[in-house]
Amino acid sequence: MIGALCLSSLFSFAVAQDSEIGNISVKFCNNEIQEKTLNLIADTETDYDICMDFSNSTNHPITIKYGFVDGVLTNDSLQNRACTNDTMTNFGQYVTQTKRYVQIPARGTVKQTASVNFPAGMAGTVNGCLVYSIFTENSLSNNIEQSDESATTFDIVVRKASFINALVGGEIERNIVQDQIRVYFDGFINGNEHIEIPFTNKGNIDEKVSFSGTFSNIFGYSHDLTGFKLVNNGASQTIEMIVDDLPWYKCFFKIKGTLTSENNVTFNTDLLPDNAKQANEMPVEISVFIFPRLLLIIVIAAILLAWGIRYLSKHLTFHK
Repeated sequence: MIGALCLSSLFSFAVAQDSEIGNISVKFCNNEIQEKTLNLIADTETDYDICMDFSNSTNHPITIKYGFVDGVLTNDSLQNRACTNDTMTNFGQYVTQTKRYVQIPARGTVKQTASVNFPAGMAGTVNGCLVYSIFTENSLSNNIEQSDESATTFDIVVRKASFINALVGGEIERNIVQDQIRVYFDGFINGNEHIEIPFTNKGNIDEKVSFSGTFSNIFGYSHDLTGFKLVNNGASQTIEMIVDDLPWYKCFFKIKGTLTSENNVTFNTDLLPDNAKQANEMPVEISVFIFPRLLLIIVIAAILLAWGIRYLSKHLTFHK
């Protein structure tokens, strides 16, 4: 099984005093043309070049420090791509760089290459980032003489980056494991029911996991439930849904639907085996009890009223 590597180019820049510093771009040049996206067909234990053109459209020379770190999804509803040093994958270990600093002249372009090599036995999707920080020429002139080892850690905030999506050769495994569904009511009498379906991707490719079903009871009430989350391999996510039109009487309800997982490989899907192309479905069905506080209040009030009427009928004397 061969793999595929997709580098989706965006821009990255660090804090600098000159406002023109934002006019720095990077494009990939593996196919002798500049491209924002590079698709590289690769096998394990083989070196493949990553060709990068760093361009400076400002009127002064600049220096760039660049490297490779892990790519992740932000843990919010937007699920944007982000870069981090904090995960266990350490994408940079698969990349070899001859340089970590690039000096770009004013209005100039500098070509750089790195190589990527995934080890034997590796399979599935691997997410990485090409990150670079930009400094003025003078501010980094002394640091360039330092060892390259000092450039492996990025302490700055990288606002944008060139993301790397790798599908590495080997056997594709898919395994979405659903954890216990969590439900809670956020009010006393009136409120919303919150439904959370947590799951973990224990396979080796990125997945899109969606839920479609209903929240209903035996009295004819029904509320459609839909939601989805993207999840990288080895990561966990939670589909969150809200029911905001609960009937006043509450009590027993049923959540019934299907949890569906589809591969989230957005490049060269023809290379995927059949088991990775098809959608996997998992039935979901649980019963939910929402304490009927309003109904309880009505029952208690009725009991008290009946008791009061009985009490008064025994202790009051009515005269004609």
